[in-house]
Amino acid sequence: MAKADNPIRKIWSGWLPYYGIAKGVPSTLNNLDLTSEISPFWYTYTNNQNIKDLYSSANPNLPVASTIAQLKSNGLKLLPTLTDGMSKNAMANLIANPSLQSNLINQISNLVSANQFDGIELDFENFAFVDSLDSWTTTQPNWINFIKNLSTSLHAANKLLAIDSPVQFDPTSGKKGYWVYSWKDIAPYIDRLRIMGYDYSVSKPGPIGPINWEENSLKYAVTVIPASKIYLGIPGYGRNWITQISGVCPSDVATTVSTKAPASTFVQNGAQVLASNLNANIVYDSATAEATFTYQKTYNGFTGNQSPTSCTVTGTAWFQNDQSFLARANLVSKYHLGGLAEWTLGFENSDTMNQIRSFAASIAPDQVLALLTSNQDQVPWGVPINLQAHFNLKDTTAVTGASTHLQRKDSLGNWQDISTGTSDNLGNISFDLISANSGSIRIITDSTWDKAASVSKTFNFQVLPKINLSAPLSVPYQEQFSITGNAIPANVNEQMQLYLNSRLIDKYNLTTSGLFSLMARAERKGINIYQVKVVDLNPNKKNQEISSAELVVLVR
Repeated sequence: MAKADNPIRKIWSGWLPYYGIAKGVPSTLNNLDLTSEISPFWYTYTNNQNIKDLYSSANPNLPVASTIAQLKSNGLKLLPTLTDGMSKNAMANLIANPSLQSNLINQISNLVSANQFDGIELDFENFAFVDSLDSWTTTQPNWINFIKNLSTSLHAANKLLAIDSPVQFDPTSGKKGYWVYSWKDIAPYIDRLRIMGYDYSVSKPGPIGPINWEENSLKYAVTVIPASKIYLGIPGYGRNWITQISGVCPSDVATTVSTKAPASTFVQNGAQVLASNLNANIVYDSATAEATFTYQKTYNGFTGNQSPTSCTVTGTAWFQNDQSFLARANLVSKYHLGGLAEWTLGFENSDTMNQIRSFAASIAPDQVLALLTSNQDQVPWGVPINLQAHFNLKDTTAVTGASTHLQRKDSLGNWQDISTGTSDNLGNISFDLISANSGSIRIITDSTWDKAASVSKTFNFQVLPKINLSAPLSVPYQEQFSITGNAIPANVNEQMQLYLNSRLIDKYNLTTSGLFSLMARAERKGINIYQVKVVDLNPNKKNQEISSAELVVLVR
């Protein structure tokens, strides 16, 4: 069990629909301590073969850029969802066409880049629920190829790829589930798999997503995809089915109050009020880890010919309450999943989130402290800098076997891996770094289930120039001769200074190439000692000097 003073594990995420901004955004911001990323449910791909923005028409007074900025300013990663809004078989045919597939990939990549999203999430459900089962054999290899190509495009730009999918099961179990999405084959290319652990019961009364059904899918998922990439999708909604009607219902409700009508839906934070209004008692079903209630409601009124009438409706509702969500949070712990994803953010009640928060604190990863040091922050060009890193927990326990990445900041301010390694049994690792230029480095560790990722403070170092000189071994008295050389690395803020027998005789600024040629006059017969110094003109460097080796010239 992790220590109580560690930051709680961020196991919460979910979808933010374009029509639910007013409730979804505040819900997300209220749970930032639990949340690292969300999926704005804002885009669909149409039969016109373009990405349609669903957000703007639903929120005309709230520009999408403002919402994006608000969410990102709070440290959230945004992986917006793109749905398949095409007609039957249309998306399947599109990804089978190399040219059309390439166009779709370009549109997705441009959408991500233009909005500075952290990646994209695909919710292509038509393969499962609109296209026929007979089409899956043809669609599956094209889907795999499409995911591979999209992944290549996104990962080249350091963006993430997430996939929504209905359940799959171990093929050897005899229950394959929606195998068209081919988890095993797309696993190397995706960064998130969000399993839709809901809609088990739709047309008939029953649990929304029974926990054994969800867990059987998870058991298979973790065998083909790293568990840290997997999120279990959970329903923030419930369904209410009419199961029986006694009598004749009044005409004003007759068309809607029917055993043949689709179930009505309600949200978790309204379930208690709904049950109270129906004089029903909510019961927690431990077998499915869901809540349910049954009720009767009488409607009084008139028939179409104004005759008095009444009917009594019997109904059954199922939903997931705080106990349900906590049971699924336990699956996150049991299988070391990435977390939970709620459809949709804002449906949950405060009691549920308090339970999730307490549980997330109980499984918090230990905080790792990373220290990067060296006894050298200045080295001559070509000389390695010896770096030592140490990793320990707050109680000073050494972190052994940590996967480490030594990183350097590039010219654009991005951190890039330059070396990797593993900490030893004392929590240490060392590197010898040879750099052509001054720079900034740090060391990080990857997160594991029981240990959080860590980042050291930035270590800044300076590479001092190496000066090479060349001149004739001897020259006639009073003649001019050339002293040539180069300074590596070159810095336009540096000045070249030429000394003869410790006396400054010339100086000028160094060129960007580092090459130089100085003209000297043989003014004194005998042995003359020439030396070049490079002086950094940056006032913060306090006129730091680097000297070349002494060059002996005989003047005859």
